[in-house]
Amino acid sequence: MSLFKGILKNTFYLTASKVGARVLMVVFIGLLARAVGPSGIGAYSFALSLIAMFMILPNFGFNTLLVREVAKSKECASEYITKILVIKLILTAITAVLLIVLIVLRQYDTEKIQILFTVFLISFLESIISISYAIFEAYERMEIEAGISVFNNLLRLFLGVVAIKIGMKLNGIILSLFMAEILTFALVAYIAFHGSTKIRFRFGSLGVGKIILAAAPFGILSLMEIIFINTDNLIIARLQGEVAVGWYAAASKILVIINLVPSMFWVAIFPALSRISASSSESLGQTYLKSFSYLLMLSFPITVGVFMISDQIMLMIYGNEFRNSVLILQLMVWMISFNFVGYINGATLCASGRERMFATVFSCFALANIFLDYVFITRFGYIGACYVTLILKGIEFFLYSIICHRQLSVKPEWKMILKSLVASIIMGVVLFFSKEASINGFLLIPFGILIYFGLIFLFGTLPKEDYRAFRSLVYKSSG
Repeated sequence: MSLFKGILKNTFYLTASKVGARVLMVVFIGLLARAVGPSGIGAYSFALSLIAMFMILPNFGFNTLLVREVAKSKECASEYITKILVIKLILTAITAVLLIVLIVLRQYDTEKIQILFTVFLISFLESIISISYAIFEAYERMEIEAGISVFNNLLRLFLGVVAIKIGMKLNGIILSLFMAEILTFALVAYIAFHGSTKIRFRFGSLGVGKIILAAAPFGILSLMEIIFINTDNLIIARLQGEVAVGWYAAASKILVIINLVPSMFWVAIFPALSRISASSSESLGQTYLKSFSYLLMLSFPITVGVFMISDQIMLMIYGNEFRNSVLILQLMVWMISFNFVGYINGATLCASGRERMFATVFSCFALANIFLDYVFITRFGYIGACYVTLILKGIEFFLYSIICHRQLSVKPEWKMILKSLVASIIMGVVLFFSKEASINGFLLIPFGILIYFGLIFLFGTLPKEDYRAFRSLVYKSSG
């Protein structure tokens, strides 16, 4: 099996499993929104954003380092696992103390304290579980991680629905999520120690300080990404209140679902890029270029399609109370292409040893996001956060794409990209007139898919060898 075909296979199965898991998550969020309203969703989103900031320390790039190093040499797995687990436990204890200090200083009410600590405990378990996920990824056993994710979300949905049905308040519902995380942790521990990867602990000569220094660029990237993602919610909460956060967060969660595809592609391709980066620059360039083109091709129809039915998506999932979220989604959906390509740009730079440069540039964007959010949200309200995100993501896209193409000495496959863009525009026009004819938006989804891929085939967009690879993959998955 060719390198890229193997990556496609891992991405296909992992994405399919993760989509199922995220669909369950969306169902739960929709039920939660109807049970606690915009203010409740706002309080929950605020807790998630705040705890995400605090958990930066225990998650300071260690998982990405673990994937890259174990993908290169399986023999070092036990020692890296042991040292990283010890580091995470120590840093989590420090984080808990810092959270207590903040709570005392801000004098939060009892309900908010309960929510914060429950979310913190959930995040702690997720941090420990993620060590096993990193090993599964390094061994390219992504289907294990995907299956566990589905199991976790099924538990969350089941226990969350039970909590909602018996009339629990928000803190009780979040506590049910903690119980789901405990059961997931037990399952992961069993698989990790008794499965095919057989995780073992071993202290060796590798210094803790060396691990921390090596993980630092990845940690800075993680820190800045979390700041970039969560700054909007925190500043909107401060300037406009939790109801506005609820509207903004509801639309953002739809984009999280959409970004599953490129994020799973990162998981599938990063170990492979780490292996080939040291041995074959030509193979690295070809893999990057193909990935860049296909991610961009996939992003165009998704952007157009979601824009066309954004109102029906929001109202069906969240209800009429979230009508203000429609405009947010219509604006934010245009950054999908930037996000999709951003994953292959980032994976390539990190796998090829340019993570320090990547972290430095991305830090500048994250800090600019804080400043611009204050300016734009003060001037335009929560819609201002959409403008800032679109501007910065667009600049990111062009800058990192130029760096990667020059580093690898490759040129974009313009014919393939332009053909897919034309196909997306035609699809959008057809969907627009179909919607004007009062056809249900969700019935348009399969119609739009058929139109787009039919045009891709008609235009001869895909090289013959790639078309055969996709066709064989679909046949095997359906067989």
